This record gives sequence, structure tokens and C-alpha cells, in this order.
Amino acid sequence: MTSTVSSSRGVLPRSLTPLPQEHLPGFLLRLAHRLDLSPSRVAVLTGLKPGNKPVPFEYLLGLPPSAAAEFAHRTRVSASETAELCLGSLGPRYPALDLTEERLLRRQAHGVRGMTRWVLTQSTRYCPRCLAGDGSAIQQAHGGAWQRLWRLAPVFACTTHRCLLEHECPRCHRPAQSSARPSTLFLAYDQRVGLHPAQCRAPLSARGRSSRRDRARPCGARLDRVNPTNGPTGTIAANELKHLLAIQHRMTCLLLGPQQARCLGQLVEAGQYFLDLRLAIGLIRASWPAAGQSAPAWLTTEVIDDHVRQQHDLARTTSNGRHTKDMTLHGGPPVDTGACARLVGLADHILAQDPTTASDWLQGMLDQARTRPGWHAFFRACLPHTSTAVRAAITPARPRASRAPSPLTRLPRKVHRFTSRHIPQQPTAWVERHFPAPLGMAPEVLGRIVAVSLAVQAEHCGRQAAAGMLGLTAVWQRSDRHDLRVLRSRPADLEVLMAGIDAIADDLDACQRLIDYQRRREVLSTWFMPEMDLRRLALVLQSQHDDVPITVGWEFDLQRAASVLIWREVTCGDLTAPPHIRDDQQTRLQREQHARDLLRKAQADGEIGALYRDLIGYLHLYATFLATAIDRG
Repeated sequence: MTSTVSSSRGVLPRSLTPLPQEHLPGFLLRLAHRLDLSPSRVAVLTGLKPGNKPVPFEYLLGLPPSAAAEFAHRTRVSASETAELCLGSLGPRYPALDLTEERLLRRQAHGVRGMTRWVLTQSTRYCPRCLAGDGSAIQQAHGGAWQRLWRLAPVFACTTHRCLLEHECPRCHRPAQSSARPSTLFLAYDQRVGLHPAQCRAPLSARGRSSRRDRARPCGARLDRVNPTNGPTGTIAANELKHLLAIQHRMTCLLLGPQQARCLGQLVEAGQYFLDLRLAIGLIRASWPAAGQSAPAWLTTEVIDDHVRQQHDLARTTSNGRHTKDMTLHGGPPVDTGACARLVGLADHILAQDPTTASDWLQGMLDQARTRPGWHAFFRACLPHTSTAVRAAITPARPRASRAPSPLTRLPRKVHRFTSRHIPQQPTAWVERHFPAPLGMAPEVLGRIVAVSLAVQAEHCGRQAAAGMLGLTAVWQRSDRHDLRVLRSRPADLEVLMAGIDAIADDLDACQRLIDYQRRREVLSTWFMPEMDLRRLALVLQSQHDDVPITVGWEFDLQRAASVLIWREVTCGDLTAPPHIRDDQQTRLQREQHARDLLRKAQADGEIGALYRDLIGYLHLYATFLATAIDRG
């Protein structure tokens, strides 16, 4: 559409200089207040509303060239200032604003279906202190800026005033700047004169269609008044607010400047980060409450509980006999900043992890999310647009047909008396007591899976993170993670495993004296059996087995093997993760092999077997005294 500036509808007699980050609707409200005209009339005078045609909501994103030129001329602002009043200039850094005309008609931003929901086109959030202005004469008269960033879904806080944003009027509880007609801006039909830009313009009528009389009676509540008790900030802990504000500051920097974000250990562009964030939030909501196991200690997960429950209730409702669309998956972050802040905070926490930890968390969440209706389509739409780091983390678990979630993803969020410090790498005695059969796997593998699963319950973390706490990262990545996935294909054995783990957890909770295995591991991390103790042991063995020849270098090989075996018995450690013995250049595999050779020789017949059985007996006594000394400090 083309339009020209006529002499009768030329430059406005007075105008305003746009404030930093001011959005087009807010600028028109302040301009209408200064000119003592209605917003609808100002829209006509600035060329945004020719005749009786509505102001399309697309003008939030950007003005057509002809409309932008006319608006700049009539308001006496520059072309660059006009562009900055719209959201489109943020498009290169925020994919939800990357819209062509064809994509706009199909509601696809950046070619991603549903991405337009990450822009608040029907209402806005706001900071009351920002709306109150900075104290200057012009802002005392007409208020502060309605900022354009408040229209973006992941912007939930004001870092200047250190508070969460509001999203509704405190009096009528309608969304701020809400439009009665989805395809037009709220100010298109606002013919009221004299309202302050910070006043609520929602009609008093609660009916779906307001009468002409109701439209003339706005709520009128001032949104620039701070309510310290009922607002979203009034119910948040100081430590949680500090973390959320730090996340918001980083996201604001991504939106406004050429910044990069770190995602799963890799640097990505701002636009790519927000695409990854979208998938992470959808995955959190689809897999909740399983995703809560990844939450940091400072995050209030109860708020996410309430939000997801409301979304699930909405998805179960019917309208004219048809189910409503499940916005748990397909919608953007909630307008309510309390729930939005926690969802964005948790998603950012997951994406900030190292690739192995994040992969473990994401794949556990995927197992649960597959049971959600519509997840498969959502996942397929999102995955091609995510970063290579995120795809690498979740590709091994591509969506399959919906199935019942694995019991491993339903670990109870329970506070235990024990922590990962009280869990050995090889809980052999516990496994033998609760698992008469090894469930089709090697006893050592079963022991490691039980240990890692107990650490998951104790620390409410992913299995990869739990393996790291126990010092089992390498063997878990190498084989045990695969063995656990194989076990998932046998539901009966998997139920036995989970029942046994729960029974062991109950035993530990009932235990009055828990052993700090982590302290034992730390004390013996570089321990080597003292040479004096070794010589005494060799003399005892030689006196008892004088007919067995001692070969050259036997003492040094014994020292290596004995050190590893004593470490294993004191810490209940795993031979695949022996400690780094100081002054010993042997590899982990060589130290492990020395220890296994010694154990194998103890099974031999004759004098050689008797020698090594006696050796094992002495090492057991040595380990008992050493463990007692460590526990006593």
C-alpha cells in the first residue's frame, strides 16, 4: 500500500523524542497524551490507520517502507528512530522476529512453525518503576517508556529495578495492553481522551463482548504504582531472584548486542541459543516432573508444577466437542513471569552444563516426553533448527512411538539421609543381599549401576553427573550406560532392579552410622602401601612359604597390586577406576591388571595358591585397620 502526506494531514504540531527501547504502541500513547487526543486519532494522523481500517498487529514488528516514511515525516522522528520503535530490528538475534510476508501468513518465524508465539502480540509485560519514568520533566508529564523487549517471551525481569515484570492489571487482572481483536493493535479503536499512558485501558465489563457504554468506562488503574506484596517479586526468595536476574542480564545482552552464548560447552550465536532454549523449555514441560531432577537448588520448582498442571488441565478441556491444542508443547513461555522465569532459568541451567551431563539429563527427559500427545511432531519441527551441540546430545534418543516411561525416569524426589558421599563404587554386600541373581549382567556392572542409581536418588541429578560424583565417569561412558539401556528392554528385570535400589535406599535411611566412602576415596586417592609395611609382609610370607621361590622384582609388583587391592577393600572401589599411585607411571589398565592377576593366583592349587590366599588374608586385616584409622580422622 502506498500513501502520501497531504497538506491537510501533514506534520503534527508537537511530537516526542522516542525513549530508549520504547515500543510503537507506548510511543503513540505518550504522543496522544501530549496532544490531548485519543490513541485512535493519533494513529490516523500519523498515517498508521488510513480511514476506518484497523492498525494491523504486524506493525508491532515493522512498518512497510511507505508507512514508515510517512510516520517519520509526520512525527518528525528519524528513519532509524522509527525502525527502532518496532521489534523487527531485533530479528537477526531473535528468530521469532525473523519474518517474511509469507512466513507471517503461515505464522512461521525463521521458517519454524509456532515460533511466532515467542512474541507477545496480544498483550505485554511491564515494570511499574520504568513506567513511572526517570524523574525528568517530560517523563513526569507523560510517563516512562513501554519497552519493546517486554513483548519478547524470555524477557521476564527488569534488571534496572531488580524485579520480575508484571503482566496484568492489579485491579481488573486483565493483561496489559490487551487487544479485543487478535489481528489488530489495542489502540486501533481506543477513542478515549485524557487517560495517562500508564493507565489500564481494559473495559470494566467482564463479558466476552463489551457494550459501547462499557468501552467508554476503562478500568483506569495506574500500572506505574509499585505493589511490593502482590506482585511476582514479592513472593520470590532473594537468592533465587539474584540468579534469575543474572540470567536475564545475559539474555538482554544477547538481544541488544553482538554477543554469543555458551551452549553445552560451545559458543553459539544469539539466535541459535534461543532456538535451543525453545526446545529445552518444551522438553521440560513435556517431561515434567522428571525434568525437575535437573533443577538447581536455588530454583522454586513448585511454580513450574502449578503451571504445567494448568496447561494439562487446559489440554483436557473440550470446546464444541473438540480438544483444545496442547499449549504445554506448542505455546511459548507463559505470560506469567513467575512461571516463565523458572522455566527459562531451568532451561538455561541445562544448556549451561557440559555435554555429557546435559546429554544424560536430556535423554532421561526424552524418555518421559515421548508419552505426551503431539511430542513427536513438536520434536521433529524443532530438532533441525537446534545447534550441533544439542543435536549431538539428544540424537541417540530420536523420538519413537509412544511407550510407557522407564521406571528409571520416575525416581522419587525424596530427601534421603544419605548422600553420594555414603555410596561406594562397588556396593557388593548390598547387591548380594538384595539381588540373588545378577539380572543378566556381570556383577561388577550391576554394582556400578546400583551405585549410580543411588547417587541419583540422593542428589536429584542425572546419571552422568552421579557417575562423576562417584569417580566412575570413564567406565559409565564407556560401557555401563549402554548396559543400562539394554536392561530397559527387559521390563521384568528393570522392575527388579528398581525395587532392589529402593530397598537399599530404605536400609541406608534407617542406618544409624553411615560410612563416608567419599572421604576414604579422597584420603587414598594417591596412596601407596609404605615400603616398610610391604617388607614386613614379605618376610612373614617367606617364613610361612619358604619352599616357594621369590623372583627378582616380586616385591615391587606386590606393592602395586597390594596398594590397589587395599584401596578397593577400604573404599569398596571399582577396579576399573583405581587411584593414581604416586611415583608409579603405570596406566590405569596396568594397575587394574596387576590386581586381577593377584586375585586369580589366589584361586590356584598348590603352594602358589596358598601363598596368595595368605597374602589376601593379610591385606584384608591391613585394610580393616586402615579404614578404621581413616574414619576416626
